[in-house]
Formats: sequence, C-alpha cells, structure tokens
Amino acid sequence: MKSALILATTSIALSGAYYVYDQPAAINKMLQIYLQPLVTENDYQYALNFMYAIYSIPNIILPFIAGAAMDRVGTDVSFVFLTLVVTIGQLFFTMGVGTRSLMVMYLGRLLLGIGGESAGVAQSRITTDWFGDKYLGFALGVNVAIARAASVLNDVLSPWIAIHVSVPFSALVGLVVCGISSLASLYALLAPNQKLYEHKPVSEEVPNGSSHEEGDTDVVVLHPVSLNQERTYSERTLALDTDDHQPFLNDEEAVVDKSKGSGSSFLGTVSSFPLTYWQICIILVTYYGAVLPFNTIHAAFLQIRYYPNDPQTASQIMSIPDVISVVIGPLAAGAVDYTGRRIWVMGACGGSMVLVHLLLGAGSIASPTPLLIVLGLAYSFLITTWACIPLLVEDKHLGTAFGFASSLINTSEAIIPFIVAWLINIDPST
Repeated sequence: MKSALILATTSIALSGAYYVYDQPAAINKMLQIYLQPLVTENDYQYALNFMYAIYSIPNIILPFIAGAAMDRVGTDVSFVFLTLVVTIGQLFFTMGVGTRSLMVMYLGRLLLGIGGESAGVAQSRITTDWFGDKYLGFALGVNVAIARAASVLNDVLSPWIAIHVSVPFSALVGLVVCGISSLASLYALLAPNQKLYEHKPVSEEVPNGSSHEEGDTDVVVLHPVSLNQERTYSERTLALDTDDHQPFLNDEEAVVDKSKGSGSSFLGTVSSFPLTYWQICIILVTYYGAVLPFNTIHAAFLQIRYYPNDPQTASQIMSIPDVISVVIGPLAAGAVDYTGRRIWVMGACGGSMVLVHLLLGAGSIASPTPLLIVLGLAYSFLITTWACIPLLVEDKHLGTAFGFASSLINTSEAIIPFIVAWLINIDPST
C-alpha cells in the first residue's frame, strides 16, 4: 500500500511541471495575439522557442550535479525542494504573462527548468529505490502516464481557458496545478523507508550464483549493485522461457568494469559507467531531440497545415500521442519488463518516429490522426529506455547516472529549438 502511495504521489508531484512545460505551445497563437503589438511575429517565434531553450540551458549541467548531490545527501528532501522551485517558476511565468513582460516569463521558465528536470531525476531515483528492477519498467510507465495525463489536460484546458476567459488566467491555472504537485511531494519525504523490492547480495540468496533448479523456466539476471564486495549482485527474476525470450541485458553486459575509475569522485563515477550506458544515452538524446521540439510547434503546425483558424481542434488533436501514452504506457513498460527485447523495442520506436515525421513534413496525408496514433505508441514504449539504466549502474550512483543522461538530453534541447525557430521564419508552412 505504501509503495502504491509513493508511486501515486511522486507521479502527481511531477505532473505540475509537465502541465506547465508545454503551456506556451498549447496557447501558442493566443499568446502571440495577446502580446501584439509589443512582440512582432518574427520576434515571437524566437521568443517562444527561447522559452524552451532557457528551460533546457541550465539543465545541461544541473541534473548530473543534482543527481550526484542526491546520491550523497538524500533524494526525498531534494524532491520536495525542487517541486517548490517549479511552483515558484510558474508563479513568475504567470506574472510575466499578466504584465506582458517577456523577461519575467523567461525568468519563470528558467526556474521551471532548474526545478523540473532535477525533480525528474529525483523521481526516477525514488521510483528505483522503491520498486527495484522487477517492477521498475511498470512503475516508470505509471510515472510517465500520469505526467502525460497532465500534458493532455494542458493541451485541452489551457487553449479553452485562453479563448473563453483569458491568456493570463490559463497561466494562473497552471500555477494552481503546480501548487498541488508540490503538496503531493511531501509524502515522499514523510513516508517510512520501506521498499517494495530490496537488492540482496548473491551470497545471501543464491550461494552458487543461481537460484533455479535444472528445468526451471525462470531466468535469473544478475547485475552489480555494490563494489564493497568483489562481486555483489541484485537479482531480477523474469518468468520466461530461455528459448523464446532474450532480455536486453545479460549478466556479462550488466557488470560494471571496476577497473574504470574509483567511484569516489564524480569523474571516477562517470568513468566507471559501462559502454552500454553511453549507448543508451545516445538513444535518449536522439529520441528526445525529435520529440520535444516537435511538441513545441505542433499546435501551430496543425493549425497551419490541417486546422486553419481552429486552435481548439488543433490542440485536441495534438493531445493524441499523450492520450495514447497515458493508456498504453504502463502496460507497454510492464510487457517489456516481462519479455525483454529492449533493443527491438527501441529500434521500432526510432523507426516509427522517423516515418511519422517524414510523412507529416511531406504533407501527403489527408489527416494527421493516424500518424499521431503511431507517434503515441512510440512514446509509450520510449520509457523502457530509461528502465535500462538501473540494470547498468550501481544503486549508489543511480542519481548521477539518471542526471547525466538528463543533462545530455537538455544539451540537445537547448540547441534544437533555435534551429526550429530559424526554419519556421524561413518557411512558416514548415
């Protein structure tokens, strides 16, 4: 029961950041009209994309610093503090919208970025601590599903409020959502430290390095969780037949090379991460480098290409990928926990995303709905990439590992929005 409450409250605690992250995109055209004549059309495109870039710029460094700090001083207090920073950031953004001040809006987005991404690292660490490897994919899927639900709510609610009430009031509603999220984070701080799934050394559970008798269908996948002993492992049992299923990681891939780095310093810790971890980081950078910039402009893109002068319909249609990931995400992650085959899943995600973007760009499809459904399915399975990290890195360095991956993602997100703005100014139909 406590683990379920932890999962629910940590997911809700980050939903505020997800709700307000894409609020500028959701009210894109309404915000542009609201800011005229203070901001010209060309300047507005750069201003909109800068709201996302300034969110990402501090997170080139902050998440892995925050992750390393969490490894040393604890995650729960950090999580509460960071969700509070998110709320303060949205407060400034709301004030900036109300006063039509881009500088105050930028400050709010900066604080939102400082709190939101690092809070995501803390959430991943708390989820890993409570659910271990056996249920981690499913738990992370629930995290993402609730976050996506907040994004869907923003896609539908923010444009409606901006049209029927006002643009400043839509930002104010985002502030209320962030405040509720900050309150939810307190449970992670107050909950007793009782984990659902504990890592145990092989010497305690599996004296001979194997826990199954001959003929059993359970596959025991071992990976290191501590360097205090010569070889200490955690145990993840997958109820699979070895002839039919092939997990992404076996025990050889998962062993951390102890000859790399001492682990006592940041550089020592990072240098101890195996090659597979860096491959996962590259995959995450390319996936999110495609997903998030598209989310910035897809409301305007859909209005121009498919739904002219109908921002509300465009906002509803653009929520399709998030709606699908809300429904399918936990099931998809749980299925991959059970079946393995993460490499195949990641390849299918990447291929489908490339196809969708090519077809949308070509404009040869009469309706964007089928393509956005495919994109939603890809988003649903994308979370399984994150679930690979705890299989590769020691428990005590998970904060650093999640943080470093987030930093690399944000490096690309700080650059790509400016490229998008440049392309839009060259050809608004893109």
